[in-house]
Amino acid sequence: MFTNAYPPHVGGVSISVFESVKHLKNLGHSVLVVTPDYPGKGSASSCDETVIRLQSIKNISGSNFSLPIPVSMELGEKLQNFSPEIIHSHYPFLVGDMALRYGARKSIPVVFTHHTRYESYEDLLPWDSQGFETFATELSAGYANLCNRVIAPTRGMAGLLRKNGVKTPVNIIPTGIDVNKFSKGEGGKLRHHYGIDPESFLIGHIGRLAPEKNLDFWWKAVCAFLEKHPKAHALIVGSGSCAPKIKKAFASRGLAGKLTMTGTLKGADLIDAYHAMDVFAFTSVRETQGLVLVEALAAGCPVVALDALCVRDVVSDGEDGHLVKTHSPHSFCDTLGEFAKMSEKRYKRMSADAQKNARRFSIDTCVKKTVNVYSELTHNRRPGVMESTGWLALGKLAGREVRLWKGRFKALINALRERVEDGEKSQPAFLTNEHVQ
Repeated sequence: MFTNAYPPHVGGVSISVFESVKHLKNLGHSVLVVTPDYPGKGSASSCDETVIRLQSIKNISGSNFSLPIPVSMELGEKLQNFSPEIIHSHYPFLVGDMALRYGARKSIPVVFTHHTRYESYEDLLPWDSQGFETFATELSAGYANLCNRVIAPTRGMAGLLRKNGVKTPVNIIPTGIDVNKFSKGEGGKLRHHYGIDPESFLIGHIGRLAPEKNLDFWWKAVCAFLEKHPKAHALIVGSGSCAPKIKKAFASRGLAGKLTMTGTLKGADLIDAYHAMDVFAFTSVRETQGLVLVEALAAGCPVVALDALCVRDVVSDGEDGHLVKTHSPHSFCDTLGEFAKMSEKRYKRMSADAQKNARRFSIDTCVKKTVNVYSELTHNRRPGVMESTGWLALGKLAGREVRLWKGRFKALINALRERVEDGEKSQPAFLTNEHVQ
């Protein structure tokens, strides 16, 4: 497993890779994880003896992300001793590049799971991002086409990959969770701990508080709902750069006392948070699946979400939640109101359907499907270039490297061309005459 995110890093990809590793081991497979070093790694899991943590530059741009230094003598030696039959990459860059190179050298099949719509991170750039979507889309598509197989978590994502030019065969395998673990929790305990009225209608959100999550829309809709329903309350679990802005937005409307922000929760506390909620409100439209949606359903918490490409593959409209087709805070607020006035009988049926439907995403089932992909690819493995000799070996390795960089230059050129065609003439802030001098 080559991944840029792994515990103690907190995030959807980190959790999904960690859970996959754990379940692969339970099935009797040997797994070696290659990942950047993160602060606090001593708090990570007990399987550290099978994790190679690369030296890295930590807290890039003030985030909790680490940038790996792609030079490691230890990596080559451990990989040689481990002798993998399959390589599974979870990112199309950084550690992902290392996965492709090692796979090419040994002719080991490379599987790539497309977890993230990377074009959605344009809001994080410190300059005008015109053309970034083209660059990110072509970069990830080019990477996928260098792999032997691609895994997409939803049908919507699989269709989008093909539309973006991915020719490599795509398997649809959801990101799984331990549904049994999320099915039981103590919501009342969490409400009591944070002083939330046990009788209040609680709207919740769990996840990174980042710009790409469309949180401006979230607080506008939820604030409008709270103004109409004085006994309602809002709960936000997670941390990120948008936290101060959300607090300020609630305070400016006189709703500071109607908002509880817990920061990041883990383990039983996280599960209790889902069970404390009456409805899970989700406004991101850029997800490949949305792991928190599956967790909410597994906890029996119905979902209100904006209708989006991959979200509709998780939430069954009218059965375990509602999809808001008109993307306006007013419409979202009205849909939340439907739950507030819903009969107890109907709500319990929807909650039961949520738990039933979440079983589609059982990690046991998802990991077994992934192992089937591994088996198919390793069945006809050919000798690697290091097992060949002379110019043939060198040519194969060089060819893979050329294709990797050719794809990146193509993505960059097309992104720049889009800027010019749209009449975008401004330079990034860091390329002013003063800085160039």
